[in-house]
Amino acid sequence: MQTCKVALLLAFVLWSSSLRGYAQPHVADNDPGDAGLSADVEVYSPDASSLPDSLGSESTSAILIAANASNPTEPPKSEDQAPVSDEVGSVKTVKGSVSIVSGGQTISAAVGTRLHVADVLKTEKDGSVGVILKDDTVISLGPSSELEMKDFKFEPKEEEYSFVTRMVRGTFVYVSGLIGKLSPESVKMETPVGIIAVRGTKLLIRIKG
Repeated sequence: MQTCKVALLLAFVLWSSSLRGYAQPHVADNDPGDAGLSADVEVYSPDASSLPDSLGSESTSAILIAANASNPTEPPKSEDQAPVSDEVGSVKTVKGSVSIVSGGQTISAAVGTRLHVADVLKTEKDGSVGVILKDDTVISLGPSSELEMKDFKFEPKEEEYSFVTRMVRGTFVYVSGLIGKLSPESVKMETPVGIIAVRGTKLLIRIKG
């Protein structure tokens, strides 16, 4: 099993009035890794000025700015990208070197680039990226980060929901959207040592390898 320390900076500040009354995030000590995360949980306000210096203020500021992005511009059409049926959202902000591994091909991320199930987002040391999903979930990555969109389903009429990511390394901001509101148990974030079951909150998550 990969050895790493996962520091979860859980911010209990409401993203909007529609998120009031939600339960706190739950960290499940089950697969992958079968290792509990409770010893690595710390709570901070999602404000770069209130976070410990160890996070790196510049990196944290970059992803918090990306996390506060508004609705994205209309993503451009591309024949090289996967069908719209597996589309989960699009890129809103990009800074520095950011790539997307999609369908076995690696492309450079740009504002408006579509994201699909199984896509992997990667940022280099100078990179950060903010994305917004079809249910208005916001995910932002800081420098030297990697995240896979493992599963996404948002079908309110059928009441079918799923949002699963695999966080490999780096720093992330998560702001819940409608899936987190309508079906919080459907939101799960896999890390190298366990699964974070989100309950409609705003999270700042750091994985140290």
